[in-house]
Amino acid sequence: MSPVSAGIRAAVTGPTPNRLVSVVPVAATRSLIWAAAAFTELVGTAIANVEAQAALVASRVRIVAAADQARQRIERDLHDGVQQRLVTLALRLRELQATAPPGAGDLVKDLDGVAAGLAAALEELRVIARGIHPTVLAEAGFPGLWRSWPAAAPSRLSCRCTG
Repeated sequence: MSPVSAGIRAAVTGPTPNRLVSVVPVAATRSLIWAAAAFTELVGTAIANVEAQAALVASRVRIVAAADQARQRIERDLHDGVQQRLVTLALRLRELQATAPPGAGDLVKDLDGVAAGLAAALEELRVIARGIHPTVLAEAGFPGLWRSWPAAAPSRLSCRCTG
């Protein structure tokens, strides 16, 4: 029996990129054929939307991973570079203070002031490095991070974490 003698007058397909979704032999009126064509086109669109959503999620994962790698690189550069140089300078300054002649009171006071400024700069750098990726975030997640902020805030702050 041929398709025509069986009453099959059309075949409706629903394509998506790189594959065929369906082939539906239709033995019906013209309006039913158009409805079947519209349905298979709808199925193709739904599949394309799911694929686009999956690609979007994968793209977001790549963006987050790249941002995390950049954050880790900045944190490492601060710790291994600038912070180590400041520590070395502070130690060298303390050596110079210890070897200052007894009659150099003004020089010792100036060196104390520079040492205090260097210690403050080093502490600020440590705060910045911790702020890039706080330890509490890795250990306790966002609820722990939110709970820790009021203690460090210069003004009163209240928060409530659930979940």
